[in-house]
Amino acid sequence: MTFREIFRFEFRYQVARWHTWLYPLVISFLVFLLTRENFLADALYDDFYVNAPFVISFVSVFGTLVWILAAGVVAGEATGRDIQSGIHPLLFTTPISKQQYLGGRFLAALCINLIILLAVPAGILIAVYAPGVDPVAIGPFRPGAYLRAFAFITMPNAFVATAIQFSFSALSRKTITAYLGSFLLFFMAYVVSLALIFFLRRPDWAKLTDPVGVITVVSESTTSWTPYQKNTRMLRLEGPFLWNRVLWMAIAILVLLFTFLRFRLTHPVVRGWFGWLNPFRKTKPEMIQDAIAHRATLNVPQVRRNFGFPAWITQTLHIAGNSLWLLLRRRGGVFVLGATVVLLLIGMPENMINMTVPLLPRTVQVLTFLTAPLGEPFTQWIFIPLVTVIYAGELIWREREAGVNEMTDTSSVPEWSLFLGKFTALAFFLAMWMGALLLAGVLVQLRMGYDQFEPTLYCKVLFGLQLPEYLLFATLVFVIQVLVNQKYIAHLVCFLVYALICFASPLGIHHHLLLYGTGPQWSYTDMRGFGNTITPWAWFKLYWAAWAVLLAVVVRLFWVRGATGSLRERMAMARGRLTRATKTVAVTGSVVMLTAGGFVFYNTNILHDYHGAQAGLRRNADYEKAYKRFEEMQQVSLARVSITADLYPKKGVADIHGRYQLINRTAVSIDTILVTTLPGGETGPISLDRQAQLIPGAEDLGQRVFHLQQALQPGESVQLEFLVKLHRNGFSNSGIDEAIAENGTHLKNVDYLPVVGYDAHREIINASERRTHGLPQHPLLPPVYALDARNDSVDDGVISFEATVSTDADQIAVAPGALQKRWSANGRNYFHYATNAPMRNEYAISSARYALKETVWKPAPGFGQAVTIQLYYHPGHAVNLDRIIHSVEASMDFNSRHYGPYPHNTIRIVERPGTGMSLHAELTTIDYQENFSLFHPSDDPEELDLVFAIVAHEAGHQWWGGQLSMVLAEGSGILTESLAWYASMGAVEATYGDAHLKRLMKFMRQPYPVIPVRPSVPLLQGFDPYTMYRRGPFALHALGEYIGRPRVDSALKHLIKEHPSGYGRPATSLSLYRELEKVTPDSTQYLLRDLFKTNTFWDLSLKQVSVKQVDSSLWQVTLRINAGKQEEDSTGRGKEIPMQEWIELGIFPVTAFGDGPGTPIYLKQHLIRTGEQEITVTVPIRPARAAIDPYHLLFDWNREDNYRKVKE
Repeated sequence: MTFREIFRFEFRYQVARWHTWLYPLVISFLVFLLTRENFLADALYDDFYVNAPFVISFVSVFGTLVWILAAGVVAGEATGRDIQSGIHPLLFTTPISKQQYLGGRFLAALCINLIILLAVPAGILIAVYAPGVDPVAIGPFRPGAYLRAFAFITMPNAFVATAIQFSFSALSRKTITAYLGSFLLFFMAYVVSLALIFFLRRPDWAKLTDPVGVITVVSESTTSWTPYQKNTRMLRLEGPFLWNRVLWMAIAILVLLFTFLRFRLTHPVVRGWFGWLNPFRKTKPEMIQDAIAHRATLNVPQVRRNFGFPAWITQTLHIAGNSLWLLLRRRGGVFVLGATVVLLLIGMPENMINMTVPLLPRTVQVLTFLTAPLGEPFTQWIFIPLVTVIYAGELIWREREAGVNEMTDTSSVPEWSLFLGKFTALAFFLAMWMGALLLAGVLVQLRMGYDQFEPTLYCKVLFGLQLPEYLLFATLVFVIQVLVNQKYIAHLVCFLVYALICFASPLGIHHHLLLYGTGPQWSYTDMRGFGNTITPWAWFKLYWAAWAVLLAVVVRLFWVRGATGSLRERMAMARGRLTRATKTVAVTGSVVMLTAGGFVFYNTNILHDYHGAQAGLRRNADYEKAYKRFEEMQQVSLARVSITADLYPKKGVADIHGRYQLINRTAVSIDTILVTTLPGGETGPISLDRQAQLIPGAEDLGQRVFHLQQALQPGESVQLEFLVKLHRNGFSNSGIDEAIAENGTHLKNVDYLPVVGYDAHREIINASERRTHGLPQHPLLPPVYALDARNDSVDDGVISFEATVSTDADQIAVAPGALQKRWSANGRNYFHYATNAPMRNEYAISSARYALKETVWKPAPGFGQAVTIQLYYHPGHAVNLDRIIHSVEASMDFNSRHYGPYPHNTIRIVERPGTGMSLHAELTTIDYQENFSLFHPSDDPEELDLVFAIVAHEAGHQWWGGQLSMVLAEGSGILTESLAWYASMGAVEATYGDAHLKRLMKFMRQPYPVIPVRPSVPLLQGFDPYTMYRRGPFALHALGEYIGRPRVDSALKHLIKEHPSGYGRPATSLSLYRELEKVTPDSTQYLLRDLFKTNTFWDLSLKQVSVKQVDSSLWQVTLRINAGKQEEDSTGRGKEIPMQEWIELGIFPVTAFGDGPGTPIYLKQHLIRTGEQEITVTVPIRPARAAIDPYHLLFDWNREDNYRKVKE
């Protein structure tokens, strides 16, 4: 046979199989879901089209990633089919060469895969042009975008993946090992590359190690491209992307060359999946000779035949043991378990880091890394369900692929034993996998010097909670394999079903009763334990376990035995197997399923008002249509809040009696009062202390409208009283609200208590959804320039506050303000709190078995009053207490000196339960989730006290967000988050010095946790996280470096003075700009404008650095610099701006550079102009590196080329 004949035969064979065409159908469907789910909702919001070149490239990457996992069998069967069919002894004796055999099969597999991958652009086209897409979101059709994505992404990925899958299968002589190559590529793209970025902080390495394009295409285009570039820029084969393609194409060629050298046209018998790597492996004839040489006489025993129930149990156990042995020894199971432990030992310590800071490896944190919900695909543990699919197929098809099924099918083993034996083996393997995770977790804790193990918690989580999810999925996989009765097609169907479980939302499926194996997720924290999250989890799992029993019945009925193949024959055989015992099992499973399902439905749909996503949108649209008009009408202002809260944490109950004082602060009379009730609690009757009529018909939308019989005149007030009852009322589709926990209650007023006036937070944001529901378009936030031009905005958002809170006898209740009184009565503790200055209407009430650490901060004379600092914490979380209090003290001192005194006599830091690490500031209070206590900055090799900086940022909100009056508009985040971070940076520098501040700013420039996204609007109009948390403080810091920080601080102090909270006109970002403009010298006004008012970016690069020693103690350094600057509009179009600016040049010794610690040997501003130029300086120490703008004061998107090593 010639190369052409082999290629033609393989190609025609693959094309002729009907199930080959299932792969493009499945891939196009998943690409359709990915495009609609990930990009349709964001297209208009982010100013790019749903068919923009950026989207096409993005989806092409993930489409090929799906193909790699699903279609490995195409390349695998190209070489493994001859072995499985038994034709290889005949085929290998024909006059055929390795070049012809391997080359023809590989090229055919590659062509088939490329045809399959045409489903990726087809799926994108269907997602774009099928009904359901807002026409405004569709841009012009650009064939070049599809062709480039296919040529630069899909085709190279297809070649690399096919080469690796083909080689694994050819060398192992097993089709299934092609999936091992798929998993390896997925692991490299999804795990290794991301780990290099987030944990080793080597994005340059990640761009090379990523074989698919997740980093080089997706990450780069998402963060660096402007909206205009996303819509217009074609994918280019250049830079790191080019080298990535070259590297992986070379790897693929080397793998094929290795395969060619190792492959033999013989039929060796190899033990295990990886025996083909053994250079001393024996061929079949050699093994046969060894067997003959060591033959022994066999004595056949007399066996008493027994076909009763004990025999079936014995058979089941034997099948289970033999099948488990197969998985462990012959299907790489030992390798999988061992690799899991080794990889976790290597990688998990690197993952015990958050925001570059080491974490204490407490068991709860380790388990967070070791577990994941079944329906969560974006996790490293996606391998477990994928391996389950593969191993289930191996067990079910074992006898048929070995050619002994005709003998085993005629044995006296019942179908139950065959199924249960194989399923038990897979279950034991999954249990061993959980055990490997447990072992790895403990070893990682030991390696990190932690010895407070919690083996009981490990077992509860891994074996009691995580394992059942995998067993439910394994049952589903078994039934799919049995019903489909085509091994690799069943694999594809399993992958499709798993994808549907993970991505059911675009199809409108949200209820867990309809998504197999899913349910509300459990959670565990040190403060509240599992809380009540186990109850809904257990009921849903009982419901799905009953379904699993019914699926097992289906497996038993349709288990393949003999040559039965047609559907009619299988149905007839199933009817014959429907015995009384089978019916009993089916009826029992049905009863349990209906009972558990009915109970779940009663809780989720009767006790709780379940609404799908569309129903919720319709409700919000109706609310806006009915009451939007009241937003522009004059309304009463909330002036005083008095709360009496009775908390019963053990019962999960809270009764909150509230009294609002409402004042007419307008110049006109008001006769209508709107009160919005929130769905978090059960709001009882609301009453006013004057005659009013409750207008009927508004309660369904959560609104109470009162018409006053006598209008409220300017300056008059009215009392509003209400009662909100919170109690556990079963569970909803999302689980149980854990706001009231047995230890760790945390209630926020914005979640449960009535809101006075129109609630704009309920408005629909998405532009397409607004059009669908007949709502007019409006911006996400009011335009700052239009709002700033108005003079009718008045800040009336401050209140006086007091609360009396009662709780269980062993707990402490915390609320805003100073503690006025504490007492006990009737076995309960009572606390009375009140503020001594106005505060904003945002507060929380907490209760737990707290420990208290307390101190008093005393300011310097003239900078305010003494303040009591109280830290309420969980007794087991005492690691960072001194660090937190030190940060609050330093922040109080810095902010009081620079921006004005703190108006209250108490500030309180409160720990609350939760699996995250977030903090939140309200006036007088900072609360933090308990995992924040895991930070261990003492072990940080960067020597950065990030805990100090983060707490200082939250303390800064006592001024920026607490004392500054502001209006919600474009750029408002700068007045809160940016200024709070700028204050934190000042506290860090004042406490630890300039070197520590530079380490903090180095951290803030990392791509995690705030992803750097190239902005499309100037800073004054920005409202995205990167603008608020990074770009804003960087701009303030840069301005401070150029004009002096005292000038910036004086402008900020005057900003608070001009716009104090609760009085006068609120500030906008333009108010901040005007204050900065007053203190900025004329010579630097251009920089203020570039940083804040325009969307300006610098392009600074150091092309070459040379050094020449002029005498024994002087070196002359010549720097060749290229400089440019451009200003971009809202679409990302840029225009070059001539520059003539003073920019820092730095020369560094070997011991230090750039953002790292150390002192430069030369740091001075030089006048830099547009274009290339040379600058020569003289330094007294031998230099090692040089940089332009070494501390990145200017917005240069590519900072990599700012520095360069010195050449002789």
